[in-house]
Amino acid sequence: MGVTTLDDTESPTAPTNLVAFNTTTATTDLSWTASTDNVGVTGYDVYEGVSVIGSTASTSFNVTGLTASTNYSFTVVAKDAAGNESAASNIVNVTTLSESSSTVLHQGFFETGLDGWIDGGSDCRRLSTSRSFEGLYSVRLRDNTSSSVMTLGTFDVTSYNSIEIEFYFYPNSMENGEDFWVQFHDGSSWNTVASYARGTDFENDSFYTATATIDGGVYNFPTNAQFRFRCDASGNQDRIYIDQITITGNSGFAPISTNTITNLGGAFEGFQGDEDNFYIERDLVLYPNPVKTILNVKLFEASDVLTYRIVNISGQVVLTGDLSQNSIDVEKLQNGIYFMEVYDGDELMIQSFIKE
Repeated sequence: MGVTTLDDTESPTAPTNLVAFNTTTATTDLSWTASTDNVGVTGYDVYEGVSVIGSTASTSFNVTGLTASTNYSFTVVAKDAAGNESAASNIVNVTTLSESSSTVLHQGFFETGLDGWIDGGSDCRRLSTSRSFEGLYSVRLRDNTSSSVMTLGTFDVTSYNSIEIEFYFYPNSMENGEDFWVQFHDGSSWNTVASYARGTDFENDSFYTATATIDGGVYNFPTNAQFRFRCDASGNQDRIYIDQITITGNSGFAPISTNTITNLGGAFEGFQGDEDNFYIERDLVLYPNPVKTILNVKLFEASDVLTYRIVNISGQVVLTGDLSQNSIDVEKLQNGIYFMEVYDGDELMIQSFIKE
C-alpha cells in the first residue's frame, strides 16, 4: 500500500545554492536548487529575516517592494503536501542599490587657461580660433606623437559605477581613417574607452558633440584616476580642436549609457586665405601697442624657428626677418595699422599693431 499524505512525516531536503541577482533599488531575483522529498515537494516559502514574504512552486522568486540602500537577508524553506517543512536554505545577503545621483568631477572651457589639463608638448596647444565651440579658446591636438595629448588627473572615482565624458570637437584636415582617442587611466594603465575616426565617425570642418562612457563593471575605478585625449594622425596639419569638456561621475542605480556622437554642423567660416594655417593667436603678444620705435614680441610657446613679416593694410609686405632678439625696430615705418605675421615652422600667428 502506498504512502498517503496522512502517513507522510518525512520533511523535504533543504533547498541549496540560493543566490540573488538583478538587484535594483527596490527589487531582487532569487533562485535555488530544488529540494527532494519521499512523496513530492509542493512549493517553497521565501523568508526575509523571520517573515514569510511569498510562496512559489518554482525554484525562483522575484522580490519587490524593497527600500533603496538597505541590507536584506533571504532564505527559502521547502514544504510538501502533508505540511512537512525542510530546514532553511543557505542565507543570501542583499544590499539594494542607492538612488542614482551624479557629480560633476570637472568642467573645462579653456577661456582663462588649461583648466587643470596638462599639455603633452608642442603638438598640444591652447588656441583662440574660430574652431572653438564656445567662447574664444579650445585645445588643439595634432599629429601622432607623445606630445599630441592632453591629460587631466587625479580623481578618486571609487564611489561611482560609471563616468561620462562629454565634449565638443572640430576636426580639420584629418585624413581618411585618422582618429583620436578618449582614454582612462585605471590606476595602473591607460585604456582607450572611445575612438573617433574620420570617414567613419566624423568629417572635417564641422562641429561635433560626443559622450564617452566608462563602465565601472568593465574598468577598475581607483583613487587616482586620470583622463586623456590623444590624436592619432600622421602630421602637424591633421588637427582636432577639443572644447567644453564635462566629466560626470554616476553612482547608485544609474543605467550605463553607450558612446554617442552628434554632428552639429557649423563648417569653418573663418578668415579668407589659407584655412590650415590662419589663426588669431592670443598666445602672441605685441607691446607696446601703439608703438613708436621698438616693437617687442612675446610668445608663450618657444620654437627654434621664428620668422616674421609685417604687412600694411593694403597687403604689402614692408618688413621681414627673424625673431632671434624678440624685438623689431619699426621707427622707419609710416604711421598706421599693420599686421605682424609670425611663423614658427608649423603655424602662422597674426596680431595687429599701430605705428605712431
